Amino acid sequence: VATGLLREYELLGMDAAARYERFSARYPGLEARVAARHVASYLGITAVHSSRLRRGRRHAAAALRTRLKAS
Repeated sequence: VATGLLREYELLGMDAAARYERFSARYPGLEARVAARHVASYLGITAVHSSRLRRGRRHAAAALRTRLKAS
């Protein structure tokens, strides 16, 4: 029952980016083994929006690496 409530909270109380971050933290490596459309469906978002979130994460990680190199 608690798992169902947590899942409901995630879908209703969190935005897509937060759900994506939580999914990545909770299931590391799963994203590489499962089709992107299935991950998007689990998160309650479209595949296009999922792609945009992934692209944004890659750009943020690259920017962080660049700042760390410059330091």
